[in-house]
Amino acid sequence: MDQQMQEALPAWYREFSTLFGAGAGHCFILYGDVHGVTSLRGASQLRFMQGILHTERRTIIAYYHRAIGITFPLPSMRTEALALLGPDWTVPAADDDLSAALDAAGLPGRIAPAGDVFSGARRPREALAILEALLRAGGPESRGRVAVILDGADLICPATSKAVMRDDQLSVLATLQYWGLDSSLGKQDNPVFLLTPRLSDLHPDLRTSGSGYKVIEESLPDEQTRLSYIRWYLEEHRREDPIALVDLSLEDLARNTAGLDLRQVEDILLLGATSGREGETAGVTRLLVKTRKDAIIRQQYSEAIVMLDPLPEGFGGLGGMEQLIEFTCAEVMAPLRQGWRWDVPKGILLVGPPGNGKTRYVEAAAKELGYNALALRMANILGGIVGTSERNLQELFDVARSLAPTILFIDEIDQTLVSQRGTTSGSPVAANLFGALLQFMGDESLRGRVIVVGATNHPELLDAALLRPGRFDVVFPVLCPDLDARRSMLMVQARLQETAFEPEAVTLLAGQTHNYSAADLEALVKEARLLARWNGRSIISVQDAQEALENVRPVTLTLVEAFTRRAREACNNLRFLPPGMAAQERERRRTAVTGTEQPTEPVTSLSEARSSRRM
Repeated sequence: MDQQMQEALPAWYREFSTLFGAGAGHCFILYGDVHGVTSLRGASQLRFMQGILHTERRTIIAYYHRAIGITFPLPSMRTEALALLGPDWTVPAADDDLSAALDAAGLPGRIAPAGDVFSGARRPREALAILEALLRAGGPESRGRVAVILDGADLICPATSKAVMRDDQLSVLATLQYWGLDSSLGKQDNPVFLLTPRLSDLHPDLRTSGSGYKVIEESLPDEQTRLSYIRWYLEEHRREDPIALVDLSLEDLARNTAGLDLRQVEDILLLGATSGREGETAGVTRLLVKTRKDAIIRQQYSEAIVMLDPLPEGFGGLGGMEQLIEFTCAEVMAPLRQGWRWDVPKGILLVGPPGNGKTRYVEAAAKELGYNALALRMANILGGIVGTSERNLQELFDVARSLAPTILFIDEIDQTLVSQRGTTSGSPVAANLFGALLQFMGDESLRGRVIVVGATNHPELLDAALLRPGRFDVVFPVLCPDLDARRSMLMVQARLQETAFEPEAVTLLAGQTHNYSAADLEALVKEARLLARWNGRSIISVQDAQEALENVRPVTLTLVEAFTRRAREACNNLRFLPPGMAAQERERRRTAVTGTEQPTEPVTSLSEARSSRRM
């Protein structure tokens, strides 16, 4: 096989070939995109597997699924399998009461033709007995002739407690365990594959490192694989009935379909072929790709993931966040553009009073970076069955990987089980979820590709392990805006709400909203806009502004000082604080080290911080 063909093979097959060729294993668990398609002329993963095993001179490839029993890709394989079993082979008698009763009554418990030893073997224990006979049949001349594929392995041996498993289920588990550990079976040179979409759905005894099974992920296609598939699909498969790309190139389409499998990519192409309105040319557009991709993600993970729409104005839609914007441009965007992704922070923790635009910042950053943006609904990850929460979280991390480059946003992270290791609550679920987050954030291969952004009003509640370098590298305070920032935010809100201020009105609002959050200012503009409209004015007057100030009560005004103090103390680099506040915090830390304490008035906003610098 030439180098180009070798590189075109799916990554999972190359990994299997290496392990099997080295004698490192004979039983394999394949999980992930096991029912997807490959870029090799759109062949399904299963069809590719059967074909490549056959080209390796294997004359019997037995495929088992509970719904259809044992089947073979070619009739000749079935004939040869019967010959290998011998004329005296019979299906083992059923050992559970229901199956025995069906057999005794001659009822079609297997829904298969009478005497059909293969498709009739739908019950796992019967099927495994036949498959084991094929794996072990014959002498040295039969070595390397057989391959066994167990599809839906999670339906054959699910992740259930052994304490509640029936005898026949325990027998199936024991058989599969024995296959993995039996060296004599390995010497037969006949591989066994267990296929499951989700690894965590398979019984844990088969997933342990000592089980003998080698675990290989069939990951979602990467950008190069998607590009190869799209090129084949458009240039060869649909040559006679072409599909136009309206406002994007092949490379753009491959890049913008990150996180999708190839069947879903084909769905987008087919929708593009029929999407043209009357008088317009049908074709695939950027809008179609984004709309369909978001719908697919929401459909699959709607309970736990929200796809955040990038803010159309980017950072231009943020008022009063200049310091955070400057940090993002200098320490995130610049390294990425220069190819220095190792300088990009793994995680950014935004701390400070609520309502100051943390989510909006993520949406703006996604626009500026050209990244996808996901928000996790951590409360919806929890499940009532043992292991469900851990499985759900791991699946979401896999989605984030597949959507890279992406921003993963965890709002109010202090209120989730991933914020603590479970030592105080004694919850093993909390410990497992916390460990999963640490492992995900510690993956250096994701640096610059997945940026985790957390938001909290209570940074003191987070486990210290999350705040170490390599996790949340940056703890950035997002504080209530100062006078200039409030003026900027008010003007931005007026533009977004399609209104305008009299000059004196915006001056009045900016001057009388000390310690107001960005959300408070948004509510204030909305109230003033409504008052102006009810009074028959197209712009907000001083009278409207004054009445809005009297009507709107900020929700967290009394808590701003405490939230600001926590944010200041949690900040891990004084460069991220306003100069005045940084000087005050530097002095506080210095006196804490020397043991002397100087009385200082707390700084509660950017305005006071900058005022202290001018004094």
